[in-house]
Amino acid sequence: MKAPLKVLIVDDSVVARGVIAKILRSNPEISVAGFCQDGTEVVEAIERLSPDVITLDVEMPLLKGTSILKHVLSKHPIPVIMVSSMTRDGAQITLDCLALGALDFVLKPGVQPHTRTLADYAQELLTKVFEAGRAFRSKTIRQNLSDSLARISAAQARNTRAPIAASVLTPRSQAIVAIGASTGGPSAVTRILETLPAHSPPIVIAIHLPIPFTTLYANRLSRSVKAIKVKLAEHGEILRAGTAYIAPGDCHFQVHRKESSNVYVKLEKPAPSDLYRPSIDKLFSSVAQAYGDAALACVLTGMGSDGATGTGDIYKSGGYVLSQDELSCAIYGMPKVVFENGHSHQQVSLQDFPQEIIHTLNQRFPS
Repeated sequence: MKAPLKVLIVDDSVVARGVIAKILRSNPEISVAGFCQDGTEVVEAIERLSPDVITLDVEMPLLKGTSILKHVLSKHPIPVIMVSSMTRDGAQITLDCLALGALDFVLKPGVQPHTRTLADYAQELLTKVFEAGRAFRSKTIRQNLSDSLARISAAQARNTRAPIAASVLTPRSQAIVAIGASTGGPSAVTRILETLPAHSPPIVIAIHLPIPFTTLYANRLSRSVKAIKVKLAEHGEILRAGTAYIAPGDCHFQVHRKESSNVYVKLEKPAPSDLYRPSIDKLFSSVAQAYGDAALACVLTGMGSDGATGTGDIYKSGGYVLSQDELSCAIYGMPKVVFENGHSHQQVSLQDFPQEIIHTLNQRFPS
């Protein structure tokens, strides 16, 4: 029997520490290795306790969550799950932490978006901690985390990524690129969009982030992505080339063809029972219906199976599916399911994704 995954809880609130610890201890495969109520204690605690996962409050006294995260990851490439508030400042710091190398985030105990119950919250926390810890115990994934941190540092030193030359892309106008991502997705999507050229076809994106995170994330991308326009999708707008549309966190994002030449955004409120918000499956299935064999789907890092049904629809309609390979995934969950279902035409490393998107568009959708 494998030893339980060890979790270090970093939070200045005794109530939050207690709730998180109680939830984690409900799973016999997870143990609480210790607590830190001050960011200055974290590195010493890591060296003493050797945790597999850290949960880190984004707003700590003395040291901000971003400062603690930088300090931790510079010495120990351990998966960190941020514990975030729903405030604008809390969401902004959380996105900063994801960009710096945090694996994922959960909301603070008691913050209940949508109609989520405490049981749903507990399941989310347990799942994310368990998947992060299991990935960390894999030597392959541990090396990938180290490599990712090195790439993040190099990118920050360069400050920006140069887009691929526009002249290398000549897709036909009716093509579309659909992207789905979850755990590790914000950084992965950013990396791809910052490199795609200006006259890319419309890009539609469903990433598992709640409101207000999706709004802030879209705003952040609109500043960092130079060649293409990035915006939050709006109901009823027409999809345009050279534009990336981010699904709002409180809506399912679909596309709908009303006329032969125009495709429109369709947003709808999710049902209380919907597990994924926004749903990658719903987006991909609508893309298959609206575009048929002119659709290119990209399934990026993330836990779970969202996107499996939608990629099946795109595959059957004659579209093309790229899935992220295990070595470059933060969590090899969604891409793995798509690959094992036989609906991935090609597995691609994250660093090669932009070039492979362009290559696929040029090969399948020449002007």
